[in-house]
Amino acid sequence: MVAGIALVFVGRKLVKPAVCFAGFLSTILLSCFIFYAVYMDKTSDLDDFWWFLGGGALAGIFVGLLMCCCVRVGAAVLAGWGGCTAGLMLYSAFIYKAEMEWLFWVTIGLCTFCAALTACIIMDEVVIVSTAVLGAYALVRGTACYAGHYVNEVTMAKMASEGLLDEVDPWYWAYFSGFFVMIGLGLWVQFSVFMAEKREAKRAKHPYLLEAETHN
Repeated sequence: MVAGIALVFVGRKLVKPAVCFAGFLSTILLSCFIFYAVYMDKTSDLDDFWWFLGGGALAGIFVGLLMCCCVRVGAAVLAGWGGCTAGLMLYSAFIYKAEMEWLFWVTIGLCTFCAALTACIIMDEVVIVSTAVLGAYALVRGTACYAGHYVNEVTMAKMASEGLLDEVDPWYWAYFSGFFVMIGLGLWVQFSVFMAEKREAKRAKHPYLLEAETHN
């Protein structure tokens, strides 16, 4: 929850810690995918999973630190996570009505790819949007851990495919609304600060502009 609030309101200022965490999380996720790909149809001890998780965590520390040195690449990964989160919420907003589970994965994959690609072109703006989205989601899910009544997006996709959406807890939609409220606040705060910094940088580079604006 604390990390979510920080990302929502000062995500661009914390871009290096954010991309480090994104690299760490991505590596662990990749390690888990490899585990399930290898052992999905096999009987294995839980110890095997912990080896993969521990190895992914150790590699994730290295990858996260490396991304701090390559901020633009790290920003693309961070934006990918933001796009993934946006895809989750888009599916929960209206795409679920199609009642096709495969659309869940297509939506997430497409949003992740588009966000990561866009970050390579306009980094600052995409980092602001991505951190606001990711932070809002972390805040909502963190609150749900204590308050309950939240439906996991994967579970919702399965419920949609089985026609069980009438059983979704009504309180879930309160979380859903809160998610967009926090995104709006985060975007407003971060873009206000960003634009103010750009104006100050422009004035520092061209001092005569400040004098002209004062006379106007």
